[in-house]
Amino acid sequence: MDLRALRYFLAAAETQNLSRAAESLNVVQSALSHQIRGLEEELGASLFERHGRRIRLSAIGGVFREEAKRILANVDQAKHRVDRAVEGEFGTLRVGFQTVACRNRLVSESLLSFRERHPDVELKLSSMTGAALLDGIRTGTFDAGFLHLPVEHPDLKKIHFETSDWVLALPRNHPLAARRGLKLKHLQGQPFIWLPRDIAPVLYDRMTAICHAGGLAPWIVQEAFDEVMMVNLVAVGMGLSFVIDSARGTWPEDMVAFRRVSDFSLPLPLCFVWRGDNESAPLKRLSGVVAQVKKGLG
Repeated sequence: MDLRALRYFLAAAETQNLSRAAESLNVVQSALSHQIRGLEEELGASLFERHGRRIRLSAIGGVFREEAKRILANVDQAKHRVDRAVEGEFGTLRVGFQTVACRNRLVSESLLSFRERHPDVELKLSSMTGAALLDGIRTGTFDAGFLHLPVEHPDLKKIHFETSDWVLALPRNHPLAARRGLKLKHLQGQPFIWLPRDIAPVLYDRMTAICHAGGLAPWIVQEAFDEVMMVNLVAVGMGLSFVIDSARGTWPEDMVAFRRVSDFSLPLPLCFVWRGDNESAPLKRLSGVVAQVKKGLG
């Protein structure tokens, strides 16, 4: 059924005059009459009672008028939703983040600002390790993520928030907690809680290489992929651990101490990351909001 025929029919039903209906539509009367006759043939019923130049809706035409209005309204609504989707105002975004990234105000502010500006875009948020998130972005499981990037990835686009470094977490009553000028060699023989290599092989190798260069062969007694678990294990005395310096201030001072180790530095950029070929309109909206929030809080 031709939507144009429905619009012609409704114009004729409104004016009850084919000439005026054609004029209102800016078409010739013969074209309008042809469309209406074709519609009646398709339906197998007369939609108008004809009295010379004037027409009047038949009983069946009155029923069909309501249906035609509903059909065109639904079409208009569908077009409006598609237009909004094209503009990034409607749809779904799958966004992941490392747990440590949540401590950065830019992350929470960006998500809040996006929700306020684009309430009809559904945000599906998930927390996971950086390696899993990076893989998810590449495979399309996630549209974007907030995570630390230890190395460059040419296939990804990013907005850099800040750069973090590492501190040593150790029990508050540990003898090394009071030592000044702490270096890697002072940690030899200490038990360590460490990130598993299969979680982040590049980061693991770079951390251990820095340790070896500084005279420390880490004695790893426990692996843990979650920073919260790492610091909890430090608090109960299982060992020491290197954690992102943003962990400072998130743990009671009578449980865990955080100290700089002068010869251990591995800056990690915290970024909003997405695949370069992802053309999602809502994603473009979100990346724009992230950039604006960064500028506003910078």
